[in-house]
Amino acid sequence: MILLLIVVLMLSLSIVVAFLVSAQRKNRMERALALLKSGDYGEALKSLTEIYKRNTNDKTLNWYIGLCHENLGNLELALVEYNKVSLSTVFLPPLNEAEVHERIALINLKLGNMERAAQEFRIVTALDQSNAGALYHLGIIERDNGENQQAITTLGKAIKIDDSFLQAHLEIGKLNLGLNYLERAKRSFRRCIQLDPSLVEAHFYYGLTLEKMRNFKDSLEEFQKALGGEAFVFDTHVHMGNIYLELSNTTQ
Repeated sequence: MILLLIVVLMLSLSIVVAFLVSAQRKNRMERALALLKSGDYGEALKSLTEIYKRNTNDKTLNWYIGLCHENLGNLELALVEYNKVSLSTVFLPPLNEAEVHERIALINLKLGNMERAAQEFRIVTALDQSNAGALYHLGIIERDNGENQQAITTLGKAIKIDDSFLQAHLEIGKLNLGLNYLERAKRSFRRCIQLDPSLVEAHFYYGLTLEKMRNFKDSLEEFQKALGGEAFVFDTHVHMGNIYLELSNTTQ
């Protein structure tokens, strides 16, 4: 009878201890996440690192530690943590597999690891087919690799998901202009201007497209609007000068 009481007492004590440890860990975690949410990434990192020492299999800790490192500018260290998370076979909230790979892709992009970034963006688009941002970044990488036609296709998928994706329309327009697909370029730049009439870059490239199409009157109108941006002032004046010269030659 005494032995049974001792066993029951020991079990009860173990349960109480386990409960207290769990409650203490929960409180520490809540404090760490509060620090993270408030933007105190250094203190949050210290707290999360201490918790992680006793819970090395908890991938959510790797995720939060990665967020701290990323926000502190420690991109390589953040990448290490996110890569650990990506090895998970189960992604329970707050973890999201597509988001994890997107973080990895964006950091690789910042670090100049373009091939790895492209691989990760492809994983993201496979996991989340509605992610227009991942398609955009992938298209830009393809463009920079000289894969212009493939870039147009990829960027086109992005605007099918989000037709208000201004930068994607702009890049498609510039690519089509470079390939001399003038009608396609024209449509893209017109859509850009529709989305943001103040976008000087769109007016400049639309003016170039119209100039190539020998629609000089409308081209000059677009170039006038492009003069509002310092980056295009010199080139705009050059093209306007060429148009006036062309017009003067045709009237002689």
